[in-house]
Amino acid sequence: MDYKKEEIKEYFNDHIIDYDKEWIESNSDDLHHEIFNTDYYIIGTYQAIKWLGDMAFDVINHIKDYEQSLFGEVYTDLSDPEKVVNMYTYIIGEEIVADYLKNCWGERVMSKELYCNGYTKDIMKITGFNLRQANKIQDQMECNGLDFSECTNREFEDAVVDTAYQTFYKESA
Repeated sequence: MDYKKEEIKEYFNDHIIDYDKEWIESNSDDLHHEIFNTDYYIIGTYQAIKWLGDMAFDVINHIKDYEQSLFGEVYTDLSDPEKVVNMYTYIIGEEIVADYLKNCWGERVMSKELYCNGYTKDIMKITGFNLRQANKIQDQMECNGLDFSECTNREFEDAVVDTAYQTFYKESA
């Protein structure tokens, strides 16, 4: 869905200038969080309703599909227009940041995939996240004490989804 993607991209471009190249390069896995999850895109119910316009139900369905595919359930309060707009911009922001990083580092970022292990690749498949995000999830799962070799596929998948939610989405829900 590309509803207001160009506007959201402008928001990204307005905020990316606050970070120097060195910070972006060493914190690229936190770039999306910094720009799309540390402040609200829209504040106020009236502004959010106006922003959604006649696309409100399409935006809500996009959020539902996204969260259900990632977490198996919906966490965003879809009755709150402000939360709907901010979650939607968060989701579209993932695409924008991924495109930005790919354009900046392309092959260098992509070549790192060759050095990830099978668990990291499984996390990337389950979540659709990039390598850095998958590594962050894997590290957190290990810190949580999960022994990958001792858990079932279902336990692993559940742990991935729970950890991804806790790591990347809890603040925006």
